[in-house]
Amino acid sequence: MDGASEHLRHAVGSYLRRLREANGCTLRELAERTSRNGVKTGIARLNRIERGETMPPLDLAQALFRSLGASLGDTEEVLRLAQVGRDVDLSSRSVEELIEEGKEKRFLGFPFESMSLFEAAYDLLLLREASIAPDTLAEVMILRADIYRLLRFYRMARDTIDGVLNMAGISEKLRLHGMLVKISVGYMTGSFFEAGLLAEKAGSMLEDAEPWLRAFGHAVIGNLHFRQNSHGKAIPFLERARRGYQDLALGYQASQVAVFLGYCHCQAKHLEGGRSLIKRAYGEARKKRYPEVAACALRMLGRVDLEKGQAEEAAAYLSKAAEVAHRLGIPEEEFMALFYLRRSEISRGESSRAEKTLGRLRKIMIKVDGMLPERRALTEELNQRGRANR
Repeated sequence: MDGASEHLRHAVGSYLRRLREANGCTLRELAERTSRNGVKTGIARLNRIERGETMPPLDLAQALFRSLGASLGDTEEVLRLAQVGRDVDLSSRSVEELIEEGKEKRFLGFPFESMSLFEAAYDLLLLREASIAPDTLAEVMILRADIYRLLRFYRMARDTIDGVLNMAGISEKLRLHGMLVKISVGYMTGSFFEAGLLAEKAGSMLEDAEPWLRAFGHAVIGNLHFRQNSHGKAIPFLERARRGYQDLALGYQASQVAVFLGYCHCQAKHLEGGRSLIKRAYGEARKKRYPEVAACALRMLGRVDLEKGQAEEAAAYLSKAAEVAHRLGIPEEEFMALFYLRRSEISRGESSRAEKTLGRLRKIMIKVDGMLPERRALTEELNQRGRANR
């Protein structure tokens, strides 16, 4: 039996069974459909999930629900219901223990289990209502919201953070942290206007923040500008974030920010300097063994070459980026690399290769966030093809 709460397991299992039966789909058919979409599973495992004996990992849960036509909004409602009752034993656990275990689960890549522990910490705090400290409650709520954001349950993340921001008596540090999480949810869901207003307010609070929070804040605001293609505006924020992470000896975060900073410089016509920055970040990522950052750097180098009209050089970088991302099991990174690889193949007139790459994109498309610009662009292209063939 895995570490997720029994109530959560049964809520997800029951929801999956109802969806499958409503679609007239057998366990075997669902296993085959999900496996065709790139996430392998079997009948026995699905049976255990539906009976509430185990919780599916994130990629499998998303693939199953999407295979059966469920929206993320529908899935969020299931998790809302799962919050009504949870069976984590609270009698011998402290809030601090639950928080630390939840953070460990999140770090190890078990978001559902992490969520269950943070929810239990929240329950325990509510049981102590008379002596509850606003900052402790706010911290737990921010941790919950961050997990919802990670799971792409953006409505739940936004509602939870709104609860934090409406609380009286919490520290400016936690209020700022909550604002930054809400900004990241905003740009992930295309709510750029609201995120921009929050970013203005948060930006004025960063100079007095703790170093880690200041670096995180600069990275978040830089990413907001990056996603709006305002590369010139993103540069100073990303530069400050990189320096902040370097001062804190957080090499992974510093390298990650450097990749996006380099791409922004390329877009701002500082081509050689920007490209050099991405290459240095790639070298650092390989040296320090940050494979996710290395894959991202390769993709960005490929995009820069593609935009310069150097399709052959771009294809080499993008093929390698897709290979690394596939090996690491990062579908969104692989999808983006393949998306631009296909563009390079089309620009070179390699229609046969481009169709094969399209086939690879279709296979992993179900695992990719629908808000990703590249996924939206491909979805629109496929819809246009479908309309043209009617």
